[in-house]
Amino acid sequence: MKTFHIDFNTTLFRPEYIVRWLHELAELGFDTLLWEVENAFEWRSCPECAVPDTLPIAELKHLLKVARELGFENIPLFQTLGTANMCSSLSVMRIYVR
Repeated sequence: MKTFHIDFNTTLFRPEYIVRWLHELAELGFDTLLWEVENAFEWRSCPECAVPDTLPIAELKHLLKVARELGFENIPLFQTLGTANMCSSLSVMRIYVR
């Protein structure tokens, strides 16, 4: 297993760039992707957590499909409420934060 960690915690990448990147990673022999998605995508369960320039969930689904077609195993990495600092200041989440 040769894994690459794609971290959306600090940078929002354009989907076209990620697709090019996926092809390059496949050529380099990577076979697994760890997607740390943070608040870069629009989640139905908490749309308030998304950043202003968020990507629609349809874009994430497309990227995952491209990755699968290139032979990658996709592994999601979600932050727990204890480390999801991007949501802890939202009024809707205050009932969960001490």
